[in-house]
Amino acid sequence: MKYITGILLTLLFCSCFAPALAQEKIIHAIKISITYILLQNGSVTIEIKTVRKWKDNFCTLILNNNSSKNVRLKEIVMFQINHVFSGNTSF
Repeated sequence: MKYITGILLTLLFCSCFAPALAQEKIIHAIKISITYILLQNGSVTIEIKTVRKWKDNFCTLILNNNSSKNVRLKEIVMFQINHVFSGNTSF
């Protein structure tokens, strides 16, 4: 009975804390990821800077246009991360 109780407690511990640890890993990868802005012609601009401000796990993105002209944007990539987990991850 002790052995079965030990297994059940281990499974309970893993099922409760494994998702939280995975979530922390993903959030960390997002926080250190790169950000960039694409212009209408598909090129990456250096005239507009992005500033991410984090408060806990919430992010605010600020765009600063450092040029003297208006710029037409196609896309803002706020977070670009590589795969955080191996390909054989079960979830």
